[in-house]
Amino acid sequence: MVLTLDTLQAQFGSLYEPSRTFIQRILNETTLAEDVKAACLIRDQLTLNRRIVVKAASGGAKGGFGGGGRPLNIAKLDDAFFAGSAKVGEAAKCTLILTEGDSAKALAVAGLEVVGRDYFGVYPLRGKLLNAREVSSGTLKGNAELMAICSILGLQFNKSYAQM
Repeated sequence: MVLTLDTLQAQFGSLYEPSRTFIQRILNETTLAEDVKAACLIRDQLTLNRRIVVKAASGGAKGGFGGGGRPLNIAKLDDAFFAGSAKVGEAAKCTLILTEGDSAKALAVAGLEVVGRDYFGVYPLRGKLLNAREVSSGTLKGNAELMAICSILGLQFNKSYAQM
């Protein structure tokens, strides 16, 4: 049995305000502050990870180097045919070519006509890529290029990816 308090404050007739010493004692003698910080960090990480997964409005073709067959709607991405494939091992063979601008992308796509588009995808970057090592989560959220690359590769923040 779960008991809940459902009396409104206006109907109750009084308001409890804890003293500063009581609040300080709670903070000093419990892990409440650390728990709140950890919960905020987890919330920020989940927000970043949700933002990474970009889904196409039309349930179009599969995409994404990270697998899972999820559709991607990322401007200027020319995805590899087997990227995100459910076939065992096919997605792992794929390579994403990052180019510096649209003209370099055009050159890379022309080269793909020779080797084929099955295992090679191309994505053009705009300008210099952000070094994400020492930046805040807010800065990461605001960087469209980095978020697009993470979406293409199917990466999640604060997850360890070991070399295979």
